[in-house]
Amino acid sequence: MAPPPPALVAGLRRARSSPAWLWSDTWSRVGGRAIRLVFALFAIALHLGPPPPGSGPARAEVLDVGQGLAVVVRGPDGRSVLVDAGPSASGRFDAGDRIVVPALAAAGCRRLEVLALSHDHDDHAGGARAVLRDIGRGEL
Repeated sequence: MAPPPPALVAGLRRARSSPAWLWSDTWSRVGGRAIRLVFALFAIALHLGPPPPGSGPARAEVLDVGQGLAVVVRGPDGRSVLVDAGPSASGRFDAGDRIVVPALAAAGCRRLEVLALSHDHDDHAGGARAVLRDIGRGEL
């Protein structure tokens, strides 16, 4: 859930710090409720507006790398994150080179926002060398 807009927060702070006469017994029954109702309706109106641009469902794709893990998460704006990169079995079969990089290229991914490696075992981080070599990335 998105944080409330700064204008709403400022309005609520101003309402709470308003003079004491505004919140007296007479006003609290009528005026106080009306003011709280206006703020509540304002907050609802802000959240019922159209979704922000570029929002929508993210998509996760689990790549079949045999023993190990490689998951690509694509956002609605086209940016991608790779979690683990599969194994590289001592040069015989490098899942990063043969599976992960071709899958990213086929999806049109030339740059990863993040390459996240869960831990330093070969079946999770072994293919990272090929991904780092062939695909641009933001953070590791």
